[in-house]
Amino acid sequence: MPSLQGGDGLLASRHAKAERRSAEVAAEEIGTVLQQLGWARSAYARECREQLEAERRRDAIEVPGLSAEALAAIKNLENAAAWTPQQARGPDQAAKVAAAWAAVAGSQPVQEELSRFRELASARLGAGRTDYEPPDFQRVRRLVGIVVEAERVHEEYAAQTARQETERAAAVKRQADAEATLNEWRPHPRGLRPSSDPSP
Repeated sequence: MPSLQGGDGLLASRHAKAERRSAEVAAEEIGTVLQQLGWARSAYARECREQLEAERRRDAIEVPGLSAEALAAIKNLENAAAWTPQQARGPDQAAKVAAAWAAVAGSQPVQEELSRFRELASARLGAGRTDYEPPDFQRVRRLVGIVVEAERVHEEYAAQTARQETERAAAVKRQADAEATLNEWRPHPRGLRPSSDPSP
């Protein structure tokens, strides 16, 4: 069994005693370090197993092909600038995207097909790195992105339109109330008085 560095005998030098104390402290810490390394190794192995299991589950998901109608709908969404970054989208493009999505929503079979495709494809692709994906994966991810972006733009546009309608209705009401207040008064020789005043 190897001995610790330094010495602690009666004739040990000060340097040897200091070296022995340092060695004893290091020996006590070895157990803690080894335990931490064991925990880290176990955690890494568990993470790898979980990643492999998640990958196997994703590989088991079958993404069906899209019908001609669904592909045409996605093409219309893309042409309406559904894939354009929001900061680069023109003022009228949101309305075009919303109208294109409304057309998709008007066809229940196509809407259900795209919804199912987005759900399965998103689960199959996951949220991993995309720069090393095969071309087929990149194409499917792009199609999913177009559908997701178009639906988001449609919801935001609908909410914005509803707010504008509410503000417009409130403005019309304020104008009508102001006009009604003015109409309650009419010219009178002794000054303005309410039109309902019966005095001559």
